[in-house]
Amino acid sequence: VLTQNNSNTLDEYLDKPEFGIHFPWAMYDEYFLGMRLGKVFFEGLVSNAGKSRKLMLVAAYTTLVQHISFLFLSNEMNEKDLRSCLITTVVNNKVFQDIHGIHRNKPEKEIILGVYHDNDGNIIRRKIDDNGYYVESNEEYKERIRQTEEYQDIKRVTDWIDSNNQGKLLFKDICD
Repeated sequence: VLTQNNSNTLDEYLDKPEFGIHFPWAMYDEYFLGMRLGKVFFEGLVSNAGKSRKLMLVAAYTTLVQHISFLFLSNEMNEKDLRSCLITTVVNNKVFQDIHGIHRNKPEKEIILGVYHDNDGNIIRRKIDDNGYYVESNEEYKERIRQTEEYQDIKRVTDWIDSNNQGKLLFKDICD
């Protein structure tokens, strides 16, 4: 009976307001009053429109900024896909850049292909001879990459993710 006990409900809100965990978007907080326990929130997007990236932003924000554990259930992306998505999200998103202090944009494609640029913006390639054979060992090549500002910045972000252990971002592949 919704026409009874409304005054009690009003006073209950004084004791415990109904606001959940913050979203990384002020507008969502305003409309939905945060992510509230017992409430279900759905969004639908067409294929390849950024659903996983958006959900990763929510998960990373909840875990790394608010220090609240988050369980990510996936039926399409495996652990490596989600790690790449997490790294890219935390590297490129202003909400994290302002916290970890690295203001750089790096496409996910470059991260997963291991593409880095020298300080002049040129792609660093493994050295080859005129016949196309490598003349530089894999370790020598990786060491050249590790010396760049770009790699060092991305590495500082991944170190920041790894050291931020107050909340845990958990993953379960529900298709296994």
